[in-house]
Amino acid sequence: MVAAGKSKYEGSGILVPKDSDIKDIADLKGKRVSFAKGSSSHYLIVKALEKSGLKYSDITPAFLTPGDARIAFEQGDVDAMVVWDPYTASTELYADAKLLVNGEGFTTDRDFFIANNDFADEHQDLIDTIMEEVKKSSDWSNNHQDDLAEMLAPILNIEKDAIKMAIERRTYGVDAISKDIIKEQQEIADTFYRLDIIPKKIDVTEVMTEQAN
Repeated sequence: MVAAGKSKYEGSGILVPKDSDIKDIADLKGKRVSFAKGSSSHYLIVKALEKSGLKYSDITPAFLTPGDARIAFEQGDVDAMVVWDPYTASTELYADAKLLVNGEGFTTDRDFFIANNDFADEHQDLIDTIMEEVKKSSDWSNNHQDDLAEMLAPILNIEKDAIKMAIERRTYGVDAISKDIIKEQQEIADTFYRLDIIPKKIDVTEVMTEQAN
């Protein structure tokens, strides 16, 4: 991992129908909840349940991709949906949904930039150049939200106003790998191992090294 994207927690969260009797996370007990297995949403729901005094076993998971989860949500086959932007925004705007909670306090929901080990060893100069260009494009994105929405809507095949909502509640950018980011990733790895989502314990420092800012 050569760098981390900035947190996108505001666009990740738990969605329920606007007329749902689910008013807080505790109300998810006994409910059927959809999310992609092994994803940031999987981690979010686990942490949200734990912080509300519930266990993962208190819900019935429905492992679905965002597209399939949206269909199940609209048909009433699941009681709640955990997902990330722009799917969160699209569901809020077009599926009569409300955001029960976002990811604040549960997950930072970061993207990561990764490189093959051999490439990283041999071409650090190229990695530095690529990351510098990513930073430039991120700055452009933060300052040209309307243009970015016009660009992304047809690429992602999602409504432009949903894309705009997603853009407005995140900050594009790159962070150096820090102790806190390493800790975040280790907690995710440990949680997924405990839940048998991954087959062995992982030491994330094998692929992450603290960097100077």
